[in-house]
Amino acid sequence: MFQRVIFAKDQPFPSEKGAETHIIHGEAAKRGQFPYQAAIYMDRKSFCGGSLIGITWILTAAHCAVKVKAFTVYLGALEIKLPDEPGRIVQESTVAYPHEEYNAQSLNNDVALVELPEAIRPNGKCFL
Repeated sequence: MFQRVIFAKDQPFPSEKGAETHIIHGEAAKRGQFPYQAAIYMDRKSFCGGSLIGITWILTAAHCAVKVKAFTVYLGALEIKLPDEPGRIVQESTVAYPHEEYNAQSLNNDVALVELPEAIRPNGKCFL
């Protein structure tokens, strides 16, 4: 059974410096294991995850897209901090569609789409 963790509104979220960098008792993903997983940097300062759901569409949370001007989307990446990782695709987008009934207080309808400027053609394993 999973335990749901809820952060109080005034409780600070763990910063990158002091935060654990791995899932507890988790294992590192292998290349191609999760080919549709996306890493998204918003306005080059915040980070969210997403999923490739079509050749030009990333599904993410609305709280990751509201008031954001630019998205840097990484696909096929295992080590996001390595500049020349093989198999990685990076695209910049300025187009997002948060759910029109998204509520920031309740987080109802916390879903959004980010449109990629170029089609992604996955080969079934990686994005090579």
